[in-house]
Amino acid sequence: MRKLIKKILKESDDLQWIKDVEMDNDLTPAQILMRFDEFPLAVVGPKMGGFLDLRWDGNKIILSVDDREEFGELFVDNDSSQYGYVTKWLAEKVLSDDDYWEPYSDVVYDWEEQVWGLVESNSELLSYVVEHLKDNYVGEVEETITYEGENVPFDEKLLNHLASQNTAQLGFIIDGYDEFDDLKQELTWAYTNAYNIAAQDNIYKAIYSEIEDVFGKGEWKSIDTDNGTKHFLEFDATDIVMETLLEELEDCIESCKRYFNPNDEKYYNPD
Repeated sequence: MRKLIKKILKESDDLQWIKDVEMDNDLTPAQILMRFDEFPLAVVGPKMGGFLDLRWDGNKIILSVDDREEFGELFVDNDSSQYGYVTKWLAEKVLSDDDYWEPYSDVVYDWEEQVWGLVESNSELLSYVVEHLKDNYVGEVEETITYEGENVPFDEKLLNHLASQNTAQLGFIIDGYDEFDDLKQELTWAYTNAYNIAAQDNIYKAIYSEIEDVFGKGEWKSIDTDNGTKHFLEFDATDIVMETLLEELEDCIESCKRYFNPNDEKYYNPD
């Protein structure tokens, strides 16, 4: 999960910058760790200049991200299609707010039960559809409608009756007659879009939960530039940066142990 931080830290000659940090003594970074059991933030922090995404701010190392898609690096890069498994590809799609990506298609298998059932359950939406029918279909539907065993015109009287007394039958008529295909398709698109938005929202929450587990809660900031307002997300990355540096210096520590005797504070060569 520290892949993103490692990638940022290695922007400058594969961590050579940390080896070049000047101290008030002649100890190497690894030797400092051996003596003090930690790498001093006050020494490392001010040296964070030169990174595109990291900066030293007072007594913290701040990670700034203006493209949330970068967090895709935190997720496994494979083509697993396992349900509920967030991959790098999926994370990048969701975090980039890709308007052309939808997780699901062909979600409607029973129009009356799914789409019309949703319309019936929402009085405001039902009223909107009824008004749309009055404005665009009443008097325009040439074919008669079979209702209660009789062939009747689709007029305002029939519509008002169905809207107040038998909304299920109204949905059956819209679904069954070609004259209503445009309305049926529009409602299907709206249902599919709502379905995908809900799915995307759930995936986003899962992804952002993982990001917060690593970096904590971020804070949105904005600045005005010549090209307009720039928005970016800031995290206090002090702990994770320091932990990452400690991991990267592990090999150096083991090497230094062969040449440094902590008892007499002198260098020695066992060979």
